Order: sequence, then structure tokens, then C-alpha cells
Amino acid sequence: MDLAQAKLTERLFTAFHAFLREAGYAARAGQIIDASFVTVPRQRMHRKEREQVNQGETPQTWQDQPAKRRQKDTDARWTKKNGRSFFGYKNHINVDKRHKLIHHYMVTDAAVHDSQCLEALLDPKNQGVQVFADSAHRSTEAEQMLCQKGYRSRIHEKAQRNRPLTKAQELANTRRSHHRARVEHAFGAMVQLRALRVLGETQQHEGRVTPPEQVDEWLPWVHIAIGNLKAFLLGTYHGVTGKYLQEYLDEFVYRFNRRFWEPELPSRLLNACMDHTPVRLVAEKG
Repeated sequence: MDLAQAKLTERLFTAFHAFLREAGYAARAGQIIDASFVTVPRQRMHRKEREQVNQGETPQTWQDQPAKRRQKDTDARWTKKNGRSFFGYKNHINVDKRHKLIHHYMVTDAAVHDSQCLEALLDPKNQGVQVFADSAHRSTEAEQMLCQKGYRSRIHEKAQRNRPLTKAQELANTRRSHHRARVEHAFGAMVQLRALRVLGETQQHEGRVTPPEQVDEWLPWVHIAIGNLKAFLLGTYHGVTGKYLQEYLDEFVYRFNRRFWEPELPSRLLNACMDHTPVRLVAEKG
């Protein structure tokens, strides 16, 4: 049984943030919302199979061949941005402007527009009223929604056809970019430390646990947990200079995986999360 089957992802994520708040990492400085593509291998399908998948159906030939079905990603979708085509998913996140910790997230297929997730990503526990996002999130409806909820929109201005941005709008966008760029640090941490992927949003693996060196599958929410963990560690290693900090952390993670990884570790973590909160787990480990 995995976290998706046990419906423990949100519970684990909430408990982890309860631990961070107790440690003094509460969100108080506003929130930054952004999205990033998570690409997956392109699917080779016949036209009829692709039409069935897009309609939410499973082709009969796949049902008769379970091994082939497990190799097909039926949740990923195509989209195009700036002339480039992407196939996969989008990782939508909300980070605290001060600590760069992820407080809310959504995983959708790549075809979902960024603006559709804006309201769902807002963090009511964040004591800051400023909301930063790129121009893809800007619309009249979004501005009205933020105003009604008591937020101050710091979403980038967007140029219209035959209506370029004014100098004042360009200057405002530049100022906002200095703050909004902090969300890219969270995405960068995910890319550097990722270890797993899966086919589909809730792909089942029949209880199999694969060692890290053999895994070619990635669960999107693990991106978020590792990004938060790294951001938390960056604030605690005071004795290491910034020049060598990344090298130190990479070496630490490598040695930890070699020494402590066991095939039963995911199952043990799952069972522990069902009985205890991350606060107790961290306390017991010292």
C-alpha cells in the first residue's frame, strides 16, 4: 500500500507543517504562487488508443495485457508554451516569501492553465496579505477574488495586443520579480534532489519497492517534501559557508542513502505516519 492508497499524503504534509510552525517557521511574509512542468516519457499509441485515453477510457488491448497497461501514462497531457511542446504534468506550489517553504500544492496535467489553480493554492494561515505570481495568473476575476478575500495582488501586469505595458507597469513588474524569484529556489531544490517518478497520478506497483539506483519513476508530491526539507536544512547549517553548503548537502544525502536505505523503508515510514506525527519521529531520531 502506498501513500495515495492510504490517503495519507495530505495528512503527512499537514503534520510536517505543524512541526515547522513549532520550530518557528510560520508563514508571515506573504505568499508566492507558481507552476513548473514535470515532463514524462512520451507515450507511443495508435490514434484510436489516444482518442480513448483522452476520453478517460482504457483501451481493451491494455486491459488484456496488465504489463502493457502499467507502462502507459494515461493522466499526462500535451501542452505548448513559448513554441515548445511539453508532455506530462504541472506542479503548482505556494511558498512563503520569507522561508521559501511550500505550504500548498496541486498536481495537474500539463494542459491545465496556471490561473485555474490560483484560488485553491491560497494559504489562509499566511499572515502576510501580499500575493505574488507571474502574468499567467492575472485576470479580472483573479483580481476581484483576491480583493474580496483581503489580499493585495502583486501579480505581474500583462501586456495586451496593441496595448504594451507602460513604463510604470514595467517598473512594477521588475520590483515584483525580485520577490517572485524566490519560488524558483524551491523548484531548483526539487530538481537537484529528486529520486523517484511514477507513471500517472496514482500508479500502483503491486507492493514492489525498488532501490533508488534502479528507480525511473517519480511521485510529484515527493518533490515538495524534499524541497521543504532542503529549505529547512539550509536554515539550520550555520557552520557551513554558502560556498560549500550545496556540496556538503549533496554529500550528506548521498552518504545517508548508501548507509540507511533499506527496501522496507517506505513501508516503515508509511506505518509510522499512520501512528505518529513527524514531530515524534524527528524527536526520536534526535
